[in-house]
Amino acid sequence: MAFTHPSCPSSVCPSLYPYLKECTHQSHDPEGCTYQSSDPEGCTYQSSDPEGCTYQSSDPEGCTYQSSDPEGCTYQSSDPEGCTYQSSDPEGYTYL
Repeated sequence: MAFTHPSCPSSVCPSLYPYLKECTHQSHDPEGCTYQSSDPEGCTYQSSDPEGCTYQSSDPEGCTYQSSDPEGCTYQSSDPEGCTYQSSDPEGYTYL
């Protein structure tokens, strides 16, 4: 379903990543992560975990999401056909 393109960055908070591929209305896991999603056809997600990572995602057909982790890295990606993303890390690097 969502976030299956091999080029999509998934290394930020990898423990959250599998959950973002599912459309569940609301779920909690033992680690204290919370997820919210709505609209099974155009899924939108908002999640946060104890490590400070936050995700915003929406996926009608091509996945788009924003994520940030406690290290200061931020990602913005969209994937209608081939995944493209912007990322920046605390060291000042920016990828396009």
